[in-house]
Amino acid sequence: MAAPHEQRSQVVILGAGRGVRGGVPSAIVDIDEKGRVMDWLLDAFSELGDPELCFVGGFKADEVVERYPKVRTVFNRDWAHTGPVQSLGLVTLDPSRDAYVC
Repeated sequence: MAAPHEQRSQVVILGAGRGVRGGVPSAIVDIDEKGRVMDWLLDAFSELGDPELCFVGGFKADEVVERYPKVRTVFNRDWAHTGPVQSLGLVTLDPSRDAYVC
């Protein structure tokens, strides 16, 4: 957890579009026997301490929410017609805090 004088970093994971494998959202594609893409990302960003996490989903987002219920999710309901910039625009970023977008 961040010290009282430190502000938590913001992490935004963009995953609204259809994955390259078609039927599975990219965030829950298996990487290896150790986990999925989302597991790798959450592990990598855990180095920040206790960042504020936000996943922007669209295509089959319910499957991601089911597997990662503790990650705040914002839905890009128009994901099929918009791109990552629109998805990022759905998240409020605080300019006084560090933000990481992937």
